[in-house]
Amino acid sequence: IWCHGNGCDIGSMHTILKAFSRLLNAHVLNFEYPSYGLCQEKTTASENSINEHAERAYSFVRDILRWPINRIIIYGHSIGSGPACHIASIRRIGGLILQSPYTSIRNLVREKIGILSLFIGTSLWDNLAAIEHITIPVLFIHGQLDDL
Repeated sequence: IWCHGNGCDIGSMHTILKAFSRLLNAHVLNFEYPSYGLCQEKTTASENSINEHAERAYSFVRDILRWPINRIIIYGHSIGSGPACHIASIRRIGGLILQSPYTSIRNLVREKIGILSLFIGTSLWDNLAAIEHITIPVLFIHGQLDDL
């Protein structure tokens, strides 16, 4: 289950994920976030609404497709590492891949704008807290020149 980054949607990820699927000989499910791309839902994108979409994607794979839990891998890229960590911390999965993850949105904002980050809510994908509840293998991927 692929949780895409900000600044893209499932349409812009199609070619990349098709190649990814072929390269790894794996099925890839990419779900859309509220207010992104062709998502018809009237809800705006927020931590709760995106997490809800991630949970729906997980439930679809587990309950409808009946995919074995130990073969469900969650991949979170950038902003997508938030919903990926959320799912991995509350559901049984086989593994977690985090590409260019962040510790929390608040910490990310603090690094960029300093004291103004105090005005950011505390409930914005605290991946450090979520990781404490994750017991499955996690692969971290991050470029050395990525300053976010």
